[in-house]
Amino acid sequence: MNKIISVANVKGGCGKSNLSVALFWKFVEEGIQPLYTSNDKYSPENLPLFESPQVQICDFGGFAPKSKEWKIINDSNNFVVVPTMMDSLSIEATVDFVENINNPNLIIAGTRATDDDVQLLKKIFTHDIFRFRNSTASPTSILEGKSPWELKDANPLLKRSWKGILGDVDK
Repeated sequence: MNKIISVANVKGGCGKSNLSVALFWKFVEEGIQPLYTSNDKYSPENLPLFESPQVQICDFGGFAPKSKEWKIINDSNNFVVVPTMMDSLSIEATVDFVENINNPNLIIAGTRATDDDVQLLKKIFTHDIFRFRNSTASPTSILEGKSPWELKDANPLLKRSWKGILGDVDK
C-alpha cells in the first residue's frame, strides 16, 4: 500500500465520514483501489473491499486520537485532511487539533464552506484549504452501500450532488 490519508478532527459532526466516503469513490473513479478503515463504531461498513488496495483512507472518529492514530496522522509520508464546519466552536476545536499535528502534508477542508468561508479559513490556517460540500449524496451512498454511479441514474439530484462533491475532492 502506497499512501495513507487520514481524515481526522476531534470535533464530531464536521464531515469526516462523508469526506472519507467521497475520497473513497473518487479513487475508485480514478482507477485506484482504496481501503476504507475507521475507528468509529458508526462508520460505513458496506464499502467494497479491493484485493490490492493502493491507498488507505483512515476515517478517525470525532474524539481524541490514541497513540497509534497519532503515529499515522504525524507520519510525513502520509496525508492528513482535517474537515471543519464553519461555526466558531468547530473552527476553535479544529485550531486546537491542528496545533497538535506535526505533518507538513495537512489540508483543511471547509465543510459546507462558501467562498467567503474559504477566505476566512486562509486567514486562520497556513495550510492548503479546500471547500467540501456536504450533501445527501454521501449519506445515501453510505446507507445504501452503493457507489455514486449506481445511485446517479436513480435520482437526478443525487447525480448533480455527486458531480459537485467529486469535483471538490478532485481539487
